[in-house]
Amino acid sequence: MAKIIAITNNQIKIENIGGKAYNLFKLKQNGFNVPDFICLGKDFFKEIVYQNKSINDILNQNIDNLTKSAKIKEEVEKLTIPQKYNNILSKNWKKISNNGKISLAVRSSALDEDGQNHSFAGLMDSYLNVNGYQNLKKSIIKCFASIFNERAVKYREQNKLNVFDIAISVVIQQMVFADVSGVIFTKNVLNNNKNEIIISGTYGLGEGLVSGQVEADTYILNKDGKIIEEKISDKKEIILKDIEGTRLTNLDENLSNKSCINLLNLEKLVKISLKIVKKFGYQADIEYSIKNDKIYILQTRPITTLSKKNYLVWDNSNIVESYSGVTTPLTFTFIKKAYASVYKQFCTLMGIEKNALSDSSDIFNNMLGLIEGRVYYNLINWYKLVSFLPGYKYNKNFMEQMMGVSVVKDYVDIDENTSFFKKYFIYLPQTIFVSLRMIYILLNMKKRINIFFKRFYLHYNNYLKIDFDKMTTNELMDVVSDLEKNILMRWKEPILNDLKCMIFYGILKKLTVKWGIDTAGIIQNDLLVGEGGIKSKDVVTKLIYIAEKIQNNDKLKQFILNNNQNDTYNEIMNNIEFNEIKNDITQYLKDYGVRSIEEMKLESVPVKDNPLFCINIIKNYISNSVGQNSKNTANESKIRENAENKVKKTLKGKKSLLFIPKTAIYKWVLHNTREGIKDRENQRFCRTEIYGIVRDILKAIGKKWCQKNELNTHEDIFYLEWNEIWDFIKGTSTTPDLKSLVKLRKELYSQFKTKNPPDHIETQGETYIFLKTLNYENIDKETILKGNSCCGGIIENKVIILDKPDSNIKLNKEILVARQTDPGWVVLFPSISGLIIEKGSILSHSAIVAREMGIPTIVGVKNATNILKSGDRVRLDGDNGKVEII
Repeated sequence: MAKIIAITNNQIKIENIGGKAYNLFKLKQNGFNVPDFICLGKDFFKEIVYQNKSINDILNQNIDNLTKSAKIKEEVEKLTIPQKYNNILSKNWKKISNNGKISLAVRSSALDEDGQNHSFAGLMDSYLNVNGYQNLKKSIIKCFASIFNERAVKYREQNKLNVFDIAISVVIQQMVFADVSGVIFTKNVLNNNKNEIIISGTYGLGEGLVSGQVEADTYILNKDGKIIEEKISDKKEIILKDIEGTRLTNLDENLSNKSCINLLNLEKLVKISLKIVKKFGYQADIEYSIKNDKIYILQTRPITTLSKKNYLVWDNSNIVESYSGVTTPLTFTFIKKAYASVYKQFCTLMGIEKNALSDSSDIFNNMLGLIEGRVYYNLINWYKLVSFLPGYKYNKNFMEQMMGVSVVKDYVDIDENTSFFKKYFIYLPQTIFVSLRMIYILLNMKKRINIFFKRFYLHYNNYLKIDFDKMTTNELMDVVSDLEKNILMRWKEPILNDLKCMIFYGILKKLTVKWGIDTAGIIQNDLLVGEGGIKSKDVVTKLIYIAEKIQNNDKLKQFILNNNQNDTYNEIMNNIEFNEIKNDITQYLKDYGVRSIEEMKLESVPVKDNPLFCINIIKNYISNSVGQNSKNTANESKIRENAENKVKKTLKGKKSLLFIPKTAIYKWVLHNTREGIKDRENQRFCRTEIYGIVRDILKAIGKKWCQKNELNTHEDIFYLEWNEIWDFIKGTSTTPDLKSLVKLRKELYSQFKTKNPPDHIETQGETYIFLKTLNYENIDKETILKGNSCCGGIIENKVIILDKPDSNIKLNKEILVARQTDPGWVVLFPSISGLIIEKGSILSHSAIVAREMGIPTIVGVKNATNILKSGDRVRLDGDNGKVEII
């Protein structure tokens, strides 16, 4: 007969009762305060489940695992406890429940659960507040069935565990109707620090914390119980007992923003957790409850850590500005190649040893990833790249600010056991050499950048003269090869200048706060406005100039306001009366026509191929009386001047440790920051221009293959990968049926467009398999949204939500809200009163241009496009980075 094991049994074996039950027995035997329990051993499960004929018939069927497990689960749910077990089970129930007076919790304990290598936490079902013998029997059967849950089966498959040769025991434990429940990690799982302990807690039962239904307070403490960091959440709901089971209800508002665990209980929890580590011999994940200040331990298991080797972190917070939404295979494979090339050049220039670069080829080739058609940074590789440079700890923080990414907290790619000899006789000299070289390069940056611009436009202007449509595909392939050699392989200066921006902006912000100029670290943004000579801004001012001319021509003005874009464009191009405006637009398209929405995507249509977009923007400017460029410039100068005066006043007469006036140091850092940002924006325009050349070459190839019936349309080429195009030309293609390949990818990418993956994703092992196990978070409605201030000012207005502007967009000084923007959006800015962006950083392109134009702007406003809707009226506080729905 299958055993029902009581807590007094000293002959327990883990293979009979599973990890959860075994750990509870050990906790109880070692004097920890564990609510009383009994356990149904694995034989109980096996006799009831695997001796059932219907279930055995299903096990013998040749069907996939998920279908088979679903059928078995359905059969298990029909089972009942055999009559022969009723007496002994009823007897134990009466004892553990005090004749039904004490409610019970019924939990599963898989035979390989809560072991050192695998944790089945949350994969099988538990039942709380179970009252009455009949309900207990039902809950036991439900626990048995839950081992065949889809999520448990997938976990077994992923971890290469046997899917059906399994068993489960059941823990029946007295309920604790807790005031507070939570989880303890005896080491900081965020940074692998064994000297820190994480405690999470929430009011009520712990079910809500584990399932994610309720918010939790989180505390990071040292081993002495002192708080290092705490996050008190806005707790709105609580899980409490119901007549049977549990219920989710509103929490008392007075408790919402208060810490749910007092200092004394935090210290007690730390002491208990350290005792468990000592007794069990491993770092533990511990569930606890507190009732009337008495602490109960509900279970413990080893922390199953992620293998560092297979752990990846993906983040698109900054790169989404250039590659928003779904990006085609051609663009992704092109930029993946480009990133590998330019960052390897950068490291070579910085003097990183060739052997180190050779050993790190995998880093350079995998700077980016593609998840559901979206481009992501592979953050671990970015941290590794920055770790090549001296001052890694500080440059890492600057990089995170510049990229606007979610932090991989305290990631260190340095061997903790590095020998004294390696540390001081190999690494230290290398660091000194790279540091000196970096300083030398940064001090001579302006000269290098001027040479870059001269060289770039020498080659770029030559490419402009070529008629790609008249060339053969082999000739076009040669042009691409030439372009790679002359442009792509000589892109060191833009990357070096990005480093300059990262370092000097980081120093500027640090000095602004440290020296008391602005403790909020915001005024440095005002110091960066009014910098002339930025092409991205010229894209707007030149268009405003054309709009101002039209404002003075009443006939053309009325025609534009009363007709569609197509008729307006034809009228300007064909009516000799408007020749001056025609010439202005033609010149604008020649100078800035490479610009487009999502211009970094090769599949995007540039303005020169879609002039109606320009006409519509001009129409918006005229409708909103946009103009007076000189007044805008004066306003920018005033903002900058006020900020400069505050710096002078604060630092007047103050000196640094070396007796150098702080004003002089601050001015030098500010000069380099301004210069770096200006050069960065103009170099990015160079990137836009060369992407335009690559786009024209690819479109020419697409047209030729369309004519030869290799593709259905010339745009289909964007669904091929970069190397697939040249392999097809050279005769080395593994899939020469281009139409079928494009059809397959179009179907897949059509599915991608319906998905909305999060900005920050952490994966283990094979990325695409791991992603199948993730559930994306639900969006909670908030009334106050927060982000990073980029340009000050307070404004109240209606919002307009934009996904992707087109030639029919109509703006009337609303506050523009977007998931992300790219350089092509800046022409919209004169027609808006404020800007709210979900993605990007304070150094992103749109933030810089908005700052130049004095538009109150906040970036990094999480879920803004989901929470807000067009027509909502909001108060945008650009000074403090807040958006309030009013």
